[in-house]
Amino acid sequence: MWDEARSDQLKQYWGKGMSSGQIARAFAADGDPAFRPTRNAVIGRAHRMGLVGRAPKRKGGRTMSKAQHSAVRRVLTGQEPRPPAIEKAPVPPPAPFRSDYRPVGRITFSDLESHHCRYPVGDDPATMMFCGERKQPGISYCADCARVAHVAPKPKTEVKPFAVLRNFEMFERA
Repeated sequence: MWDEARSDQLKQYWGKGMSSGQIARAFAADGDPAFRPTRNAVIGRAHRMGLVGRAPKRKGGRTMSKAQHSAVRRVLTGQEPRPPAIEKAPVPPPAPFRSDYRPVGRITFSDLESHHCRYPVGDDPATMMFCGERKQPGISYCADCARVAHVAPKPKTEVKPFAVLRNFEMFERA
């Protein structure tokens, strides 16, 4: 596989700054059909030989001009006022929740259409009905049923490691 002559040739190619893919193609073009290393084989051999890695070449990446760089510096140091922040439109408060709301359940499963609220009413699958009001865009329920069905998640509290450890100790004692 990698005899002394090929290792020396790899050193020469590496010293010229050829990429691993270019070196692999050069070995393949040399004419020996039994030795056609892949790019990864070249990288592995170079690593085992201790050849110094090279930084990847940049391909026309955009950099800031001096004028852009100095403009950013002026803004960051406070020499130039920052552009005004974009204010978000206020979100209207949700409609008040009617605690006395109970879906009527006027539509059967076979009568449901695409615009009907699909909130189930009743526990028995044989007699189950659906709300049937006009549903809200993007969800399967009307506004009132959505307030009943979707409960806002409780805010997560940070669990302290000591509290977790103490809980595990309770289980070990039992």
